[in-house]
Amino acid sequence: MKNAFEKYNITIPKINITDFDLDDISKILTYRIGKIIPIVLKDLDENINSDNQFNIQKISLIFKGKNDKRETHKMKNYISEHLEKYNEDNFNLEIILKNILEDMIHNMLYYNKDTLRKNEFFNTLNNLNGAKYIFTVGVICIEEYFLEKYGYIKNGKYLELVLRAKKELRKEIKLIYKGLKQGTYTEEEINSMFRALIKTRIKTYMENDDKLEEEIDFEKDLYKICNDESLDKYIYNIIDNSRAKATSQPRLFSLS
Repeated sequence: MKNAFEKYNITIPKINITDFDLDDISKILTYRIGKIIPIVLKDLDENINSDNQFNIQKISLIFKGKNDKRETHKMKNYISEHLEKYNEDNFNLEIILKNILEDMIHNMLYYNKDTLRKNEFFNTLNNLNGAKYIFTVGVICIEEYFLEKYGYIKNGKYLELVLRAKKELRKEIKLIYKGLKQGTYTEEEINSMFRALIKTRIKTYMENDDKLEEEIDFEKDLYKICNDESLDKYIYNIIDNSRAKATSQPRLFSLS
């Protein structure tokens, strides 16, 4: 396999995400999210005003509605309902996420069980940081579904390893965070231990597996040569185009 730099004839300059193959775009998107998870997803909440917007947990509950038992908050399980018709052969991350978002946003537009929740959802959706977090959590939920169904993620090996490690280490992670409640560790120490656990487990997956290491290195190189600004625009466009289609309203974000 050529490395990413050879494939795209890149030396130092970066290229826009739309210049990559569709499969490689998925690898870039999932690699980025794989790098975010070990930083502890709840850290993302620091950039969200939780009084007026959804935090990460609430965003996750929207995608996986069956986990929210409160009657006023009950929603569809968008992940399972949409992903049942897809398999590894017709899997397209962007199309799947767009379909889920359009359905979700359309339903929330007419949601009348909880006005505050509806307003918080659209405040999050219509905010640049909020849109990025909706995208991030959505991709995680989608890839967790496919990992559970097939045991691997076709276009996102690094994210696959992170999600596998997170699942297999859930008992150890729970014990670590228990130490925070007991005052044994500070939050900074807890987060550092969490990252170290994930990183160590990923290394064990790649030991004596040259092919897997090569795939991860290729994803890492793709991410390195992708222009960051174009990646952000790509993510925002997925969210905003879905919102515009579901609500019949013009785009909100100025990304120039």
